[in-house]
Amino acid sequence: MSDFLGPSESLVAFVPRVSLLSIGYSELSATASDLPAEAPESDAFDVDPEYTLNVAIHPSEPRFGLRLRVDIEGPFGVLHVETQADYEADGIEQSALSNALLVEYANHVGLFAMVPYARQAIADLSLRVFGSPLLMPTMQRGDLTFPSDALETRPTR
Repeated sequence: MSDFLGPSESLVAFVPRVSLLSIGYSELSATASDLPAEAPESDAFDVDPEYTLNVAIHPSEPRFGLRLRVDIEGPFGVLHVETQADYEADGIEQSALSNALLVEYANHVGLFAMVPYARQAIADLSLRVFGSPLLMPTMQRGDLTFPSDALETRPTR
């Protein structure tokens, strides 16, 4: 059972003002191991993905970006996938965009847009490079969350 908390009042007011501008990938890579190994199978290897979230706030406009990075390493090789979603917050002052609010947005909304992209890329890349697809498990709301104080804000391009 997750300790996932419901949305704050700030997030409830923020969500209707946010529009998705674009979504896609900022990195896709897989490298097969030099060691002979069997193709990965979901029940054959203990795969423990490492997830990272980065938040970027535009320096002068009410826009922000979220990047979800998934790194997987196993006897079959190494795989990196980074999805990127860019948003605009209509009627919100740029100064109101805080790391804490955007991480909360990612935890409650943004991850639901990015995780399917990451899941597809992981399955496709692992099939092409390792010979068998790695499948991300189905996640329930709150299974993957990020603390607001663990990130550094970086400007968007």
